[in-house]
Amino acid sequence: MVALTKSQKINKVMNSFDLFCKNFIKIVNNDGELVPFLLNDQQQCFIDKSGKYNLILKPRQLGFTTASLAYCLWMAVNNPNTN
Repeated sequence: MVALTKSQKINKVMNSFDLFCKNFIKIVNNDGELVPFLLNDQQQCFIDKSGKYNLILKPRQLGFTTASLAYCLWMAVNNPNTN
């Protein structure tokens, strides 16, 4: 197996939203610790099935705001003139 170069590793992480979150986004958990942001099942389903327009009827504390902000950051970093 050939080891990836540093540039290849960065490209792999930047092209995958899950890997971007895991490596570059940190959140504070319920214990007050700074931890990597790992998508939960509901967040992953939303990201996988999202389209151009999305309507979220959601209860509180599922993390959709955090996932949405992380996705916006990922899009802004990877795509010029993203709004």
